[in-house]
Amino acid sequence: MKNLAILSILSVATFLFFANCQRETSDNVNQDKIWAEYTIHYDANKDITYARAVFKFSNATGTLLELKSPAEVRFEGELMSFKPALAYYERQIAGYTNQGTFQYVDLDNDTFKNKVSILSPIAFPAALDTLPVTAAYEMFWVGDSLGLAANESVTVFIKGTKQNDLQTIITNNQYAKSIIFPLNKLQKLGTGAGLMTMHREYRTILEKGTSAGGNRVGHYKAVDRNIVIGQ
Repeated sequence: MKNLAILSILSVATFLFFANCQRETSDNVNQDKIWAEYTIHYDANKDITYARAVFKFSNATGTLLELKSPAEVRFEGELMSFKPALAYYERQIAGYTNQGTFQYVDLDNDTFKNKVSILSPIAFPAALDTLPVTAAYEMFWVGDSLGLAANESVTVFIKGTKQNDLQTIITNNQYAKSIIFPLNKLQKLGTGAGLMTMHREYRTILEKGTSAGGNRVGHYKAVDRNIVIGQ
């Protein structure tokens, strides 16, 4: 669970880092050594769902791969487009799509199907407009009655615009319905205007993959919240 939390925090930075690393086409590697990650990412700020697939050689830190035709990847039967800048495949869908099936066919004509799900939406509480900096604060999010499932995490980023400081708070406690903002982190923000963003992520291993394995990720990004960081 701790490793899942770390992956959630670093997901954006890691993706950008590997996008700038060496890449090659999938015909240059053993097809059984292709690692895959399939993601459904919903951004409530844009009301767009992004289905994404990334392929790497051997493991999560391996060389990024572009599929060589006739190898292909589809989401819900629709061919996905390769995005060269970040070296992943993507399909965009208007509105909220909470699940779907990815189908990857490699150069050996082996087919791998994986269903990916977002377990539950999440949102900031409607009354939250101010954060204190004199005591720790527990925030109960809006979204479900059962709390976090196994392999789920919630990450909140708080940016204090006055000091341009960013604090990251995360919980992956099963059944959790709230997250605690520690006093020492709140005090680093300074007072004044701030911005909060929140992500809920469900990460599991592939249903069907090569010997290299991979992940399935369901990711929900809540509507951002402007706040006042006060005394």
